[in-house]
Amino acid sequence: MYICDNFQFSICTDLTVNHILEFETIFAEITHGMHKPVIGEVYRVPNTNEQLSINRYETILRKLSTFNMDLPGH
Repeated sequence: MYICDNFQFSICTDLTVNHILEFETIFAEITHGMHKPVIGEVYRVPNTNEQLSINRYETILRKLSTFNMDLPGH
């Protein structure tokens, strides 16, 4: 993931997962004025356990739901 130098950000270590040769994520909270959106990348290595990756992804989504998300309508 690339974040332009013009933005202040912090890596969300509690959302970052690294299972070598299986599943990787990285998330960052961007500081942009009064807003702090969270952006991320999720990668599943081809030909790995699909259900295990879905379970890991769902865990991340549950954690994300606790963030003060900057979403329209919220």
